[in-house]
Amino acid sequence: MKKQNLFLALLLLCSWAAKAQSAYPPYDFKAVNADGDTLYYRITSSSAPYTVAVTRCMDSLFHSLHAPQSASDVGQSGYAYPLYTYDSLLSIPSEVTYDGIIYSVTSVDNEAFYLQRGIRKVVLPTTIVMIDTAAFYISSVSEIIMPNVRQISYGAFTGTPLEHVVLPDTLSWLGRMAFAGCPMNNIDIPCGVSVLQGYTFWNCPLEHIAFHEGLIEIEDFAFRADKIDSLFFPSSLQKLGVMLYDTFFMPLPEIECRYVGFQEGTSPLVLGNHCLAFFKNLRTLQLPNNLVALGKSCFELTGLDSIIIPEGVTAIPKRCFAGCDSLKSILLPLSLETIDTESFSATSQLFEITIPRQVIQFGTEVFNVGLERVTMECELPPVIHSNTFPSYPIQFTIPCHTLASYHESPVWSEQGNFSFHEDCTLTEEYERNPIVIYPNPTKGITHVRCNPKNACLILVYNSLGHCLLSHPVQNECSILDLSCLPEGYYFLKVIGKQNVENAAKIVKIN
Repeated sequence: MKKQNLFLALLLLCSWAAKAQSAYPPYDFKAVNADGDTLYYRITSSSAPYTVAVTRCMDSLFHSLHAPQSASDVGQSGYAYPLYTYDSLLSIPSEVTYDGIIYSVTSVDNEAFYLQRGIRKVVLPTTIVMIDTAAFYISSVSEIIMPNVRQISYGAFTGTPLEHVVLPDTLSWLGRMAFAGCPMNNIDIPCGVSVLQGYTFWNCPLEHIAFHEGLIEIEDFAFRADKIDSLFFPSSLQKLGVMLYDTFFMPLPEIECRYVGFQEGTSPLVLGNHCLAFFKNLRTLQLPNNLVALGKSCFELTGLDSIIIPEGVTAIPKRCFAGCDSLKSILLPLSLETIDTESFSATSQLFEITIPRQVIQFGTEVFNVGLERVTMECELPPVIHSNTFPSYPIQFTIPCHTLASYHESPVWSEQGNFSFHEDCTLTEEYERNPIVIYPNPTKGITHVRCNPKNACLILVYNSLGHCLLSHPVQNECSILDLSCLPEGYYFLKVIGKQNVENAAKIVKIN
C-alpha cells in the first residue's frame, strides 16, 4: 500500500508540475459567507454579467511560496500552501457583493482548496459550472454536492477521501485524474461525458461502474477493473482502452470480472491494445456486430472458453489470444484476412480451428501447442512461415480440387508434418439446398428459407460490403426485418457449417 501511495503521489505531482501555470495574482477580494467562513474570490468578468471564482488565499506572506516538486516536498517549510481554518461544512454562496457590484460565483478556481484540512462536506450552488484543476487536490473533502457542474478538470479531487460521488446530469467533461486515488466503490458516468480520460478513476477500488449512451471513448487506464464483476458498454462506444496498469510499484492485480458485454451500435468500434488482457476470470464476452478492429494482446491471458468474432474484423493481431489456456472454440469471421504473430500461442485447449476463405497471410508462431486439426476454407493457400504451426503432425481439411495448390505452394510443401484431406461433401450438400427469399422485393419483413442442418447464420451486406444485420438460423424459415434499411439493393449471405456460404440479392423498397 505504501508503494502504491508513493507512486500515486509522484505521478500526480510530476503531472501537476508539468501543467503548472505562472504564479497567481493575489485574490481580488474576500468575503464572509453565511456560516462565518472567509472565502477568497478572483474576478473572472468585470463587466456584465459579473462573475467570480472562489480562489485560494494569496496574501503576501504566501505569495512567494513554490509548488512542491516531489513527494518529499509536500508539507515541508517553504513549499506548503496556506492552510485556512474552515468548519467541516463549507457552503459556497451563489453570489457575492463587492464594491457595490453583485457577482455570480461560477467556478472553483485552480487549487482553491489544495491541501486544505478540516473540510468534510462541500455544498456548491447551482451557479457553479466548473471545478478547475486540482481545486480540492489532497484535501480532506469526503462529501460534495454539485448540482449543476458541467466541467471537472484535471486532478480536481485527487487523493481526497471521497467514498461516494453523484456526478450531475449536466456534466460534460471529466479531466484526467479527476478522482484518482479516491476510495470510492461505485460511480455512474452521466450521458453527457463523451470521453472518459486516462487515470480519471485510477487506483479507485471500484466495484461497479455504469456507462450511458453518449460515451464514445474510454482511454487507457481510465479506471481500475479488478474488483468489478461485470462490465456493460453502451452502443455509442467507439474505442475502448486498456484497464490495467503494471508498474514496479503496483503489480497486476487479480481481475474478478466474469462478464463483459457491448450493446449493438452503428458506429465502428475498436478495442485497443491489451484492452481486456489478464481478465483471467472472464468467462462470457459478447462482442457487437459493429466491432471492426482488435488491438494487440486484446484478450491475452483471459479465461474465455469460446468466442465469436463478428463480421467486419479483418485481422487477428499479435498475441490477441496468447495464453488463453481455457479457449476451446472460436468462430472467425468471413471478413478475416490476416492472423498475426503468436495470436494463438499457448492456447493448449484449442484443438481445432476453421480458417475463413479470405485469409491471405499468417504470422510466425501463431499456434505452438494443442492444435490438431485445421479446416482451411482458403482455395488459395495463404502465406505462412515455417514456424506458423506446431512442428508435430497436424491434419488439414482443404476445399475440393485444391490439393495440388497446397502441395505446390512455398512453405506448405516443405512441411513434412502436414497431412491434407480434400472435403467436397459439405459444399455439394449445401449447394443442393439453396436459399429461398420471399417476398423479394420487400418493404421490410422478409422470410429466408434454408436448411437449418447446414446453415447457421444470415448476414445482410450493403453494396460497399459492410455487414448491416446478422441473424442466427434456428429453424427452416427465418424472419428478417429490413425496415430500418433505406431503399436499395442488398446482398444476403447464409453461412453454413464451417463457413461455407450461399448468397442472394435482395431488394428493399419503400
